[in-house]
Amino acid sequence: MLKTLRTNTKWIMLVVAVCFVAMIIFAWGMDITNLRTGGTRGIVGKINGEEVSYQYYDSVLKSQLQQFGDNTRMTQDQTRRIREEAWNNIVTQMILQQEIKKRKITYSDQELIDFMRNNPPSFVYQIPSFQENEQFSLRKYQAFLNAENLKDPMSADVIRYIEAEASGRLPAIKFQQNLTEAVYLSESDVREHWLMDNDRRTVEWVFLNVNDLFDVDINTAPDDIQTYFYEHQEDFRRGERRSLNAVFFELSASAEDSSEVLELAEMLVQKARSGEDFAALANEYSDDPGNIEYDGTRRGGDLGYFGRGRMIPEFENTAFSLNPGEVSDPVLTQFGYHVIHVDSVKYKDKSSQKEIDQVKARHILMNIEPSGKTREDAENKVTSFYETVTDGVDFMLQTQIDSLQVIHTLPFDEKANIVQGIRGSTSVLVNRAFRAKQGELLPVLTTDSGYYVMTMEQVLKEGIPSIEEIGHEIAPIVRREALVQYSEEYINRVYTRLQGGQSLNAAVEADSLKASNVQTTDVFRNYHIPGLGSMNPFIARVFLLENPGDTTGPVVTEYGSGIAVLVEKLPIDEEQYEKESEELKNRIESQLKNEIVSTYLDRLKEQAKIIDNRDIIYGL
Repeated sequence: MLKTLRTNTKWIMLVVAVCFVAMIIFAWGMDITNLRTGGTRGIVGKINGEEVSYQYYDSVLKSQLQQFGDNTRMTQDQTRRIREEAWNNIVTQMILQQEIKKRKITYSDQELIDFMRNNPPSFVYQIPSFQENEQFSLRKYQAFLNAENLKDPMSADVIRYIEAEASGRLPAIKFQQNLTEAVYLSESDVREHWLMDNDRRTVEWVFLNVNDLFDVDINTAPDDIQTYFYEHQEDFRRGERRSLNAVFFELSASAEDSSEVLELAEMLVQKARSGEDFAALANEYSDDPGNIEYDGTRRGGDLGYFGRGRMIPEFENTAFSLNPGEVSDPVLTQFGYHVIHVDSVKYKDKSSQKEIDQVKARHILMNIEPSGKTREDAENKVTSFYETVTDGVDFMLQTQIDSLQVIHTLPFDEKANIVQGIRGSTSVLVNRAFRAKQGELLPVLTTDSGYYVMTMEQVLKEGIPSIEEIGHEIAPIVRREALVQYSEEYINRVYTRLQGGQSLNAAVEADSLKASNVQTTDVFRNYHIPGLGSMNPFIARVFLLENPGDTTGPVVTEYGSGIAVLVEKLPIDEEQYEKESEELKNRIESQLKNEIVSTYLDRLKEQAKIIDNRDIIYGL
């Protein structure tokens, strides 16, 4: 059977690679090597020396774009994000495959057969012949996987596809099992996790958060900043960094563009009022991304029922003013022009039908975007400036001549997620910047909102920056530390009064600082305190208390200082624990295994030698 299944499997592997590229952890494992056919436009990049062809990258990218439907209009930034997802998926896949090869992970024929039988791919759940009582039948699916069905060409293709998909997933699952076989949860571990959500204390508590002390007059003297810098120099060590000078040419719709969209909206109003199907019009004309389901089907502009306060005012006011069956005039909002059709309404008082409670509506959204002419005019300005600077005119001088505002970015490293002052695709920009030399003019960066022309301003070598460069970063750190000390002094005063016999309320009221209030609440071990989060030292100290009246004493954290008094230790529901412990154990083990694999692959990616040439090939 296996020999027959493997006949002509290579094309199936290509299909699997395209369709399943977004799989993570359990679904990783396709044979990328077999897919590298060279392509006609060169090599997109290399992962630890292994080439990624243009053809392969483009096929993965197209498969991800198809998820949004053929008629979906993608913005520049949306397209770039999808390109990044495709690239990151390929990088992860290839690194995983390299690790599987390094670990010599293989499988037997019988292991593959067993895996195919017991782990059906997602697409087979939709095949009618595998249904029984309107549900997927594992029995029917398993009966289908037999040698007899290989005689039928269509069935044989499906079986080969299933084998190809299983061949991709099985090594990855064995890799995960290999990596996580040491995971073990004891009874006490499970109980501790359960107690996080079920162990309760009633406490009175007060916490002074430094974020609430913005009005406190604390000066950060230059000497304090300098002292902190010299005591923590290694904390500020940086890798190589770059900074840019940039000018931005905005791309926005003109009044003429807006008028053209309004004309289209008015035409659609007339079509809908003359009897054309509103849902069909919405599917053809609406720019609302919410009109597209995950499987690519369209919703006919359906928004369902919504009450007041759910929509922006202009839209809501119009929708609530229409009778069922009516179509609105074009409504202008920050998103563009809307044409609204009300299907039905619900009243607060059904008998009187006076006040509308909810509206069920459909809409057609038409974005107001720059027309071809508007875009061409903007591009001409950009091209003129870019060519002038390319011909040798100094970048900064030309910005003065053209009265352009210059953006000076802060230094950023090769792993930066944000380049201050620049909107759009950061990864592409960072990749370009680290290829450029100081003073070099970078290619124009196109975004949805406009165009950036940039030069490499500065290349900063690896090391510890000067205090002049990072003093602005240190000042808020020093101030925060001073505020933490300020909050600690306050809590110490409160604690002294507690020890003197006052209640917590009285101790807080007696202090001159009126910046916090006592709260009485039931808290769990993972209790969330605004500004402090959950699983924090303050709450941890609370759960060391055993007897009513016990106090934590002053608790100082990086967020501020607090104190708590135990009111009641609530009993544990042991019966509930017995019911939930086994399921909880399985869930925690699964989470731990996923975290181990994810962390391990992240570390491999950090250590990998990755060459990304996409900006050169695509002109990104």
